[in-house]
Amino acid sequence: MWVSSVDNGPMAQSLMDTGQVTWLREDGFRYRPNRNNISWMVCDMVEKPAKVAALMAQWLVNGWCGRPSSTSSCR
Repeated sequence: MWVSSVDNGPMAQSLMDTGQVTWLREDGFRYRPNRNNISWMVCDMVEKPAKVAALMAQWLVNGWCGRPSSTSSCR
């Protein structure tokens, strides 16, 4: 499995050492993918659920991902 991670925070070096993760240090709410063949979008943002749901809906409506999943924590 290959993963692209969009996160402002640092990634664990052990994770990066696997060679299976591409880290994009960007704001998840502003990031826009440059391709539409993303199978899964997993969202684990610590933010208001309505804001995360709106972001996930935007990804689905625009066809940026096939299957969304959220583990969002309430803020």
